[in-house]
This record gives sequence, C-alpha cells and structure tokens, in this order.
Amino acid sequence: MNFRHILVALGDDPPAAARVHLAARLAIAHGAHLTGIAPTGHLVIADNSASAAFAIDAAGHALADALQRADDHARRFRHTALAEGVVSVDAEAAEGDAATVLLHHAVCSDLVVVSPPEPSSTAWRSGIHFVEHVLARNPKPTLVVPGEGRFEHAGRRILLAWDDSPAAVRAATDALPALRLAEQVMLCAWRRTSEGPDNGVGLRLAEVAGWLQRHGVHTETRISRTRSAIGDALLSDALALGVDLIVMGTYGHARWVERLTGGVTHTALRHTPVPLLMSH
Repeated sequence: MNFRHILVALGDDPPAAARVHLAARLAIAHGAHLTGIAPTGHLVIADNSASAAFAIDAAGHALADALQRADDHARRFRHTALAEGVVSVDAEAAEGDAATVLLHHAVCSDLVVVSPPEPSSTAWRSGIHFVEHVLARNPKPTLVVPGEGRFEHAGRRILLAWDDSPAAVRAATDALPALRLAEQVMLCAWRRTSEGPDNGVGLRLAEVAGWLQRHGVHTETRISRTRSAIGDALLSDALALGVDLIVMGTYGHARWVERLTGGVTHTALRHTPVPLLMSH
C-alpha cells in the first residue's frame, strides 16, 4: 500500500502555496501522480438586473470569469509542480462547489490535500465549513495543511494519536505509507488526571505498536496525563516533542457532541501548528 495518487485543492487562498508545496514534496517522496483541482466555487450574481435576459447574460459572464481564474490556477500549479520536481502531474478547472468537486475526484485518489482558512480571514466561516465537509465525507485520508510555514520536513517526526476508536484505527491504517517513511513515530494516548488507573491503556498501546512493527513501522509509546482538554494536550505535546505531522482520527463522536464539548477535531483544525493527516 502506498500513496500513488495525491489530489490537492487549488485556489487563491493564502494557505495555497504551502499546501501545493507539501503536496508536491509528498508526490516526489511516494512516487505519486499529483492532480490539482481548481473549482469555480459558488457564483454569486447580484439581484439588481432589469430583466431575466440581463440576469442570464450576467451569469454567463460570471461563469466565464470564474473558469478563467480556475484555468489560471491550474496552469500555475502545473508549472510549480514540475519546477518542484514532480514527474507525473495534471490539473483541471472544474465548475461547481469546491467541496463537491473535490469529493467527486477524491474517490480515485489516495490522499486529499486541503487547508483551513487563516483565523483572521473574512472567509473563515465558509473556509472551515469546507474543510469539515471534506473531512466528514471523504472516503480517503485528508491532509490538512496550515497556512503558515512551508513544512519542509513534514512526515519525518510523526505523532500518531490513539484513543482506541474506529477512527483512530482507520487513521493509523490510512497513514501507513507515511509512517513507513518516517524517521520517528510516537504513538501517544492521553488520560485525564481525574481518571483512575490506566485500565490497560499501556498494554493496548504495546499491542498497537506490535501491529505497526509488523507493517515496518517502529514506534515509541507515550501516555500523558492532563488536566486540560485532550485537544489542547495533544497540540501541546506535539510542540514539545517537535513533531512535524499529526495523524489522528476525526469526528469519533456525533458532530453535535464535538461542537458542544469543543472536541479534539475542533481544536486541532483551528490551532494546529503542523499538518494533520486525518481519517473519518
């Protein structure tokens, strides 16, 4: 198993350069084909036309402009990817909502690369909704790349977050191609200080480490006690350990519970300092 086809979302959002750069580096490392998809997005037509004919004409011009911008993104992406050293690359402008277009192509890829918006962005709400929509519906793993930084070494030192949930199992399985190439993998679990004995958490991590070893992945195990929310503890440990990639499951609980409790996924998406490799 390997990443043989990587799909990256194109656009003019500030994180786009970091996202494309990391996608290109991963394509080179895994010998993968790299595809860039540039969606037009939703077209908004001002409702101030004097006639239906005028509105139709305005919509046609808006679509033509959006397709031209998407074509420009695709052309620049091809040039950038080839300059980075990617051997096999293509790009496509596609009409439609960004999440819908990306998920349509995701079925025939091994990894989908997206970014959350910058916290100060005026498009924050719509941007984070796009990422959450992709994560919730993507049948393949999703790499979420923050906007700040170039992440030259992402994947050398990996934190693999474990909570024994089906999502964690899926994330670890999906991430095997990246885990095999890593120089160091830290298999981590967290327990609140208010909880009692570990109830076999250490033994369970040893079992998981043994399974990973049989797949060619050597790990170091770590159990952390925390008074903080688990999401905050995860990101704090990631910084302290100096990792450059976090692998984790997403939406292990119903999404309304995640929203209510400020869940791990919610925290990671908004505050991660490094890329997240996530599976639903």
